[in-house]
Amino acid sequence: METFIIIVVALFFLVWMIYQLACLEQIKDQNKAQTAILKEQSKVLKLISFKLGKNELDQAEGISIKDRED
Repeated sequence: METFIIIVVALFFLVWMIYQLACLEQIKDQNKAQTAILKEQSKVLKLISFKLGKNELDQAEGISIKDRED
């Protein structure tokens, strides 16, 4: 009977550890996806800030957006 209990407990811990590893893999995949999204958002924000900077410089020089050729 003791052997049976030891085997059941060992199997429980084995299944629990496999579940934990699966959760870690899922978290790693989520982190990769979030990192990719943040990189894209960073690119967009840099582009927006660059465009805003250009518009502010043009306004300071008195050039309208319509007059400027990109």
